[in-house]
Amino acid sequence: MKRIRGIKASPGIAIGRAFVLDRSKLRVERKAITAKKVAKEVERFLDAVETSRKQIEEIRSGLTSGTVEDLSTILDTHIMLLEDKTLKHEVIKLIKTQRVKAEWAVSEVIGHFLSLLEKLGDEYLGSRAVDLNDIKRRILANLGGGDFCRLDEVWKGAIVVAHELTPSETAQMDTNRVVGFVTELGSRTSHAAIMARALEIPAVVGAVNVLKYANQGTKIIVDGLEGAVIISPTKKHLEEYERKREAYQYYINELLASCDLPAETRDGFRIAIEANIEAPQDVKTAFEHGAAGIGLYRTEYLFIHQNRIPTEEEHFITYKSIAEQVAARSATIRTVDIGGEKLVDAIKMPDQLNPALGLRAIRLCFARPAIFKQQIRGILRASAYGNLKIMFPMISGIEELKKGKAIVQECKKELAKARIPFNEQIEIGIMVEIPSAALTADILAKECDFFSIGTNDLIQYSLAIDRANEEVAYLYNPLHPAVLRTIKMVVDAAHRNKVRVGVCGEMAGEPLYALMLIGLGVDELSMNAIAIPAVKKIIRSSLLSEALQIASKALSFRTAEEVQEYIYRVMLKRYPQEIASLVF
Repeated sequence: MKRIRGIKASPGIAIGRAFVLDRSKLRVERKAITAKKVAKEVERFLDAVETSRKQIEEIRSGLTSGTVEDLSTILDTHIMLLEDKTLKHEVIKLIKTQRVKAEWAVSEVIGHFLSLLEKLGDEYLGSRAVDLNDIKRRILANLGGGDFCRLDEVWKGAIVVAHELTPSETAQMDTNRVVGFVTELGSRTSHAAIMARALEIPAVVGAVNVLKYANQGTKIIVDGLEGAVIISPTKKHLEEYERKREAYQYYINELLASCDLPAETRDGFRIAIEANIEAPQDVKTAFEHGAAGIGLYRTEYLFIHQNRIPTEEEHFITYKSIAEQVAARSATIRTVDIGGEKLVDAIKMPDQLNPALGLRAIRLCFARPAIFKQQIRGILRASAYGNLKIMFPMISGIEELKKGKAIVQECKKELAKARIPFNEQIEIGIMVEIPSAALTADILAKECDFFSIGTNDLIQYSLAIDRANEEVAYLYNPLHPAVLRTIKMVVDAAHRNKVRVGVCGEMAGEPLYALMLIGLGVDELSMNAIAIPAVKKIIRSSLLSEALQIASKALSFRTAEEVQEYIYRVMLKRYPQEIASLVF
């Protein structure tokens, strides 16, 4: 028996036999060709690219309607990379100028791109390195005539064990056969971890040396609750984990059975628990998990999935679908937040040394008013069919808020002139995610209907931390006193002006932080649907007075470590199962 510690990527317990993904590196040697064979070699390369593209499109078309949108988004990115003219041009150029086999040219060109990305160290570009490696292996495999991977051979009850899993490989997993997976590489925010949670299968990543001990068919346990992998478990361990698996499933069923109950404390304080979504089909899942509404619809995925600019009609149809589903409830439509790490080729972006602080979100909308107005008109037209709200991202001050509102008013006049119905009283709010917005919250509150605190960017900008930079990522901490004080300051300023405040960043979906955020005065929490039942249970088991006490104590500490130790100790003592199993 061997126990290996890793990173808990997706909750749950999986017991099965190891399916070791034997994907040894394809060895590429430099082989010269004659001038007569250059044209044939270029043709081989282009055929391999086209075959690769068709394979990915086939994988994408096979995704079920219940599969998370992230899967198709990543596969769309792979198709986009395969169609990239620069990549093709450089490979063909190398084949022609150096008269080499296509395999070596592909390996050299993509290797050069990967080297450049590694030097830049950007979070978005880092994720592109994973994608480039994926398509590199696929093209090389198609050039050699071999299989790209062997996941189609997986047996029922398998636990996939690999050095790493590429996005397209994970997308091919048959969840009727694969019960879990473990990788040597990866983090909680890696593609594999995101997909594991989307597919709701237990997973552990970062399990160093797991391939050293796991052989094909070896009995294996993946503990996604603790971040552990047990190889060749004893009979005692198997019995122990069978009980743990049954207990966890019972716990999940129990949570779902009561998820429709209101998020109300035992002394009658009620808070709105809503869901973050990326597509209209996510609304159904959100309501099945007990969401009171949609607190954040990330509309940039409408752009990213199609890799083009949607028309006004496409905006309207998409938002109308959401409006009709929410009916009397509400859905907050965030205007497009393209830029930074999220790019669309159709929107030509200038080169930027620091895209996270450059032309993105509302700034990009103002720079491309035609694109912005198409979206605003689409939202307004859809507002006639249900309760929609408009939310502007990355507002830094009152000038931007007023400019955004003026454009909305301009669109209203255009629709009214054309006698197209819309909700004249549609609410307009902003994301509070920039320190300048937080510091002027009292001014901004007088010009909008609601705030939604985007903790991800607020933390990053407040602490000057690049989460993708391994040298400083440890400093990224939601419980930093500056972050907690900022949230409290924003809430107080909003409430003085009778403006509601929500939190839609990752903090909102952490059961660990639920009572603290309520104690800080937050009115709404919006999160991924899967987190809603556990957060609701914590709220329904607590008193408002307890939440106020926890928040007050948290604000009294001087360091993030002190806050973290206190919050974890208090919450783990009161809600051991919710905190131990669902903090990701």
